[in-house]
Amino acid sequence: MDKARVKSKSQPRLVRNSDLDALDPISVFARALHSLAKIGGDLHMSGTSDGLVCSTYNSARSAFLYYTFRIGFFTEYDEQPVDSNGETQTQTQGSVVNGDGDGKAECKVAMKGAIWVFKVISQLEKTVETAEIALLPIESRLRVRMECKYSVSKTYSLPFLDCDPVAANYDPSAAKNSFTARAKVLSEAVLNFLSSQEEVTMIAEEDRFVIKNYVDVYDVKNADGEVGGGKGAVHTVLTMQPGILSLSNC
Repeated sequence: MDKARVKSKSQPRLVRNSDLDALDPISVFARALHSLAKIGGDLHMSGTSDGLVCSTYNSARSAFLYYTFRIGFFTEYDEQPVDSNGETQTQTQGSVVNGDGDGKAECKVAMKGAIWVFKVISQLEKTVETAEIALLPIESRLRVRMECKYSVSKTYSLPFLDCDPVAANYDPSAAKNSFTARAKVLSEAVLNFLSSQEEVTMIAEEDRFVIKNYVDVYDVKNADGEVGGGKGAVHTVLTMQPGILSLSNC
């Protein structure tokens, strides 16, 4: 069976891989959306000649996250935006279709709607065989069509939200400090902190990498429900050696 299929007229199509040792593209895409949902409430999708870009940013616009799914991730991919009848589409409210020849179509949808489509990853792994994503500017909708086992077909239609082109003002080459690690290492590190922890501080040094939390003592409630005093606050400091992470310019 084909490795992955996201067909894009702005329609990418994902097909489950029959190789048990290979990553399932449908699950990978779903997990990416779930991680994006932890940052922002809107999902920006952009179909380009290089692949499909999914991104979001927080309400304060101080943090952003994006994934680029290259054409090789999909079994079929066509970046030219078309309607449900296969005709070329033009710009409409809630979407941006560039006219400069770069074949780029952008849209924004509510993150809650996108997560609802790919809500239960374990269920997707068991039932969904293919998934097709289509950006339909004329209809101002994002359509997701899933072909499941036993010839069951599901179609979801998400309305576009008002959308402006989004570009992060960020230059990676200007970053003084950086670190690289496997996702598994960082996932295990996060398990050392409370699930209710809203933020952590990361410190990259030449000989170590430190993650610690910050707890305002005035936000901590005591046994009587009174705020203040610092009793019950949990302070965690996790130190990792350079052999686990790759540090540079620290």
